[in-house]
Amino acid sequence: MTREEMARVAARAIGETTKEDDKWMYLATKAGLIKGVGIGQIAPNGLTTRAQAIVVIERILTKNTGASLDVDRYAVGSAEIAWHGTNIFTVMPEMWVTPESDWKQAGKSSVEEMWNEKLMTITSKDGLYQAKLDALIAIDLADPNDPNLGLIAPINTLKWYNNRPSITNLMVKDQKKSYVLYFKGGPVFNKDTKKYNPNTKIQFQVDGFNSPDREAFFQKGVLNTVARVYRNSRTDTTAVIIPKTGTIQLTDLVIRLQTPAAGSNFSESIPLRLKGIQ
Repeated sequence: MTREEMARVAARAIGETTKEDDKWMYLATKAGLIKGVGIGQIAPNGLTTRAQAIVVIERILTKNTGASLDVDRYAVGSAEIAWHGTNIFTVMPEMWVTPESDWKQAGKSSVEEMWNEKLMTITSKDGLYQAKLDALIAIDLADPNDPNLGLIAPINTLKWYNNRPSITNLMVKDQKKSYVLYFKGGPVFNKDTKKYNPNTKIQFQVDGFNSPDREAFFQKGVLNTVARVYRNSRTDTTAVIIPKTGTIQLTDLVIRLQTPAAGSNFSESIPLRLKGIQ
């Protein structure tokens, strides 16, 4: 039996249900029934040994008594990415919050299901441009063992931008109490480079984490809102940084993918929109 098959059996044994085949590992790891085989490694196709099966059975029995189990959050994060293409609800759950009525009115069973995997691809209205977000990966800068830190390495040369080109010394490494959102993906095709910027990066925007003091952000370099991350040029890294505290919400919490064009050629796809707590 593969680990993915074991996840299905284990999750069902505690009463979980889903119609999505790739969600079983997420349900099993989130419940503490299955842990990773390494930091952030869920190995869905790996075979389950007899000893591992016994451990899983014991965890099922424990869970069904009403007890809580230790959870491997790195495994949960990887399983969430495998399920629907992001780990933001595992890594930064206190940030992506919304009233229960928000996701219930949308016919969802949890806030995690508000993420629309089908909208991770954006195609221009004329069909000449397409880009795909392979994964939106949250990285906790306070966790030196975060398995996705390598995506933004070396972190010592990574900077964040406060919209003032003359300031180039705002370093990501100094913002440990923050998250980085890394947009993994890029253009699929661009059949008209005059209409659509021929860059190799995916274009995106994150809304809802606003500054309570714009002067502090612009003039004093205080990270109190979402900010672009870069290394040498302003658009060389597809990531933003969001402080864990100090922001305010003035709009919905939104993840947008956009076509690199202006005017009538501009369009966007929104895989996530939450009312949040505004």
